[in-house]
Formats: sequence, structure tokens, C-alpha cells
Amino acid sequence: MFIQIEDSEGAPVPPEEVRIQSVHIDPYPDGKRIRVTLELTPFQVPPDLDVIVLDQDGEESASMSIIGVTTPELNFTAHLRGNPISSAYQLSTRLIYEELGEVDRKETAFSTTGEGE
Repeated sequence: MFIQIEDSEGAPVPPEEVRIQSVHIDPYPDGKRIRVTLELTPFQVPPDLDVIVLDQDGEESASMSIIGVTTPELNFTAHLRGNPISSAYQLSTRLIYEELGEVDRKETAFSTTGEGE
């Protein structure tokens, strides 16, 4: 049984109603890392998250999977692979439950120069 300790706004919802409420991306000055802040609706059952960053050519620059998210607010740093040839990227966030599959997805364009978010 999962018990949410954190005081969140709103009552926890069942898996089929969980959504990605916001995605915020802050590029680091070096252009090689980004800080990602995600906010989910409060949930009754911990979801899984897949996060993928694609460069302007559609090549994967970073990815991660978070299994059994424990809080509706997440912050993490993603390291962009290689030597960034461009500053334009796309971050894809998928909210998943094993028994339901994907329940929500957000696509967020960003620039490592701080423009166009």
C-alpha cells in the first residue's frame, strides 16, 4: 500500500486520472545540462515516468526512466550527450502505469540558450 505523506493540493486520484500538470526546464549555463521540474496530479498509486530529450535532428541526447515515483513534484538534472551542435531540443515526458500503459504525455520544446521555452 502506498501512503502519500506530502501535503499536496487536491485529493489523490486513481491511475487513469493522473496527469502531468507542468514541465519546466532550466538550462545550465554550460549548455550541457538541464534542470527539469515536473508536477503531477496527486496520485493513489505510484506511476512510472519515461523522459527523453531529442536534439533538432531527432537524435536522442538524454533519457531516463523513473520507476515508482513517490511524490507529485520531481526535480532532476539531465546531462545532454555529446558536444551540443545546436541549442534546440525537445523533451518528451511519458506517464505510465504497467497495467494501463501510457496515461499522459507532454512534449516540451526548449533551447539551451534560454530562448524559446
